[in-house]
Amino acid sequence: MTHRCPYCDQRLLEDETVCWQCGRQVEPPTTPQQPAVRERWQQEKSTFSLSAVTIYSALTALIISGALLATIYLGKQPRLQAGANVELPEGWLWVNESSNDFLLFLPESWRLIDPESERGEASLEASIASHPKWRRVMQPFGRLDEGLSYVFLAEGQVPPEATNSVDAAVVVAQSRLLNQLSPAEIVSLAEDLAAENEITLIENERIAALPGIEEEYVALVVETEDPAGTGESLRCQQRLIPGQLDLFLVSSCSRPESQYQATIRQITDSFQRLTP
Repeated sequence: MTHRCPYCDQRLLEDETVCWQCGRQVEPPTTPQQPAVRERWQQEKSTFSLSAVTIYSALTALIISGALLATIYLGKQPRLQAGANVELPEGWLWVNESSNDFLLFLPESWRLIDPESERGEASLEASIASHPKWRRVMQPFGRLDEGLSYVFLAEGQVPPEATNSVDAAVVVAQSRLLNQLSPAEIVSLAEDLAAENEITLIENERIAALPGIEEEYVALVVETEDPAGTGESLRCQQRLIPGQLDLFLVSSCSRPESQYQATIRQITDSFQRLTP
């Protein structure tokens, strides 16, 4: 870099302080002060670091929010609680209850009474009340809780492939009263109610809970005689599945002969609660 003598305008080198032409003293050239390279780097690094932290924080908050929303969403979704190892027989179909609280499987030929039909829940109660045999399906607990809420009814023939088949039905009701009882209390109550109402309690079992899948529940097999005096018995496979608010009482019923009860037990064992 060069500069000029202010007296004679002679071109001088940058480090010359005496003009070689006129011999006068000259000042070396001055340059604007620039930040040192290291200082500039520190400033840029600081700015970059602040931006990176801001971006990272925003992404972290976004991920956490997304995970929280996903957890809330999944928590509201149906989850399998019971009967997860049940295998679907050939010619049967999974039936999803209209409010998505549970499902079970039934033979294709069975007829469903839809609780979401025009007449609503009353259609289930009316159908059960009009059928002398099906009025007994919720015994003995139907005598205890008059507030049972019927949510599912299906009727059909068993066994499905038989030529001379018999009537059968599966009914599901909800009870907030029974949900307040422990399995041990339900077992004791079933024994008392059966004795008081001349109902034969054939099996009375507490099914152990599977960790993380289901709560302990009660399985019953009850048999009732036709109050009309026909001598026709009705045997029901029942499951009392507890939940956070309501207990599901599942009752599948037909004649007591073993060939019919095998089909009924398949239906009852397939019941899967989808909501807590």
